[in-house]
Amino acid sequence: MRVNPVVFTSFKWGTYALLCLNAFRFWLEDAAAAELLYIGGVTFQEWIQAYAPTIDTCAWIVLLLVFEFETSVIPHEKLTRGLKWSLTAGSALCYAMILYSFYGYVQVLVLSYQFAPFAVEDACNRIASGYSVVVDMGEFTPLTPENCLAFAGREIIADAGAIGLAHRLAWTDVANAAAWLGVAAILEADVWMQLDGTMTTGFVRASKVAKAIFYATLVACAAQWQLEGGFVDAWDAYLWLIAFVFIEMNFFEWHEQEEEAAA
Repeated sequence: MRVNPVVFTSFKWGTYALLCLNAFRFWLEDAAAAELLYIGGVTFQEWIQAYAPTIDTCAWIVLLLVFEFETSVIPHEKLTRGLKWSLTAGSALCYAMILYSFYGYVQVLVLSYQFAPFAVEDACNRIASGYSVVVDMGEFTPLTPENCLAFAGREIIADAGAIGLAHRLAWTDVANAAAWLGVAAILEADVWMQLDGTMTTGFVRASKVAKAIFYATLVACAAQWQLEGGFVDAWDAYLWLIAFVFIEMNFFEWHEQEEEAAA
């Protein structure tokens, strides 16, 4: 069954628009978490760590659009090496931000291991002290008369379960970021080799195997977020997978056209 081109295009760009909305959501969450993690304010060195999800998402959105233009929007006969180099110059900045964000995720992972269960005689007596409860790695809530009662008898503010969750989510962030870097590297190689006419059957097979591994990792990360109750994070992860399915479809169609022309 052939999909209506208007419906297909609307669905694709609608997915891209939802990713932009998610970027704004990440910024709100990062700003709220930074107020609690960095009491004295976020320094320039800490900014990439505090806002790693926002920076990472915005850079990926720009990179996604570059791939969309390269594989679909710009006619392939007009995608000369000069134009390709111009697009690459723009995406190079995105890659720098993405790599820096990856470093930020690693730093957050290290930070998560600095959390430890904090024993107090009575959590409700600590309300005026400005303590916060660790919900997960990116979510903290102030200690209030309502939630302090939940810690009665346990005498802790950040329980071991919440800290374990923070560790798992931090590891998931690192694995997810690393897998996306792998996908982007292979797609870049695909585009360059397609432009140069040096695409070989062996490379196509190796590319498919490598991307299958990376995409499987990304699906596992999305499932982990969903399992841990992070529906919004899982939703964002699935949106990105759908978005790159469109890029893969664009490239597949381009590759098929080139092979037909060569035949």
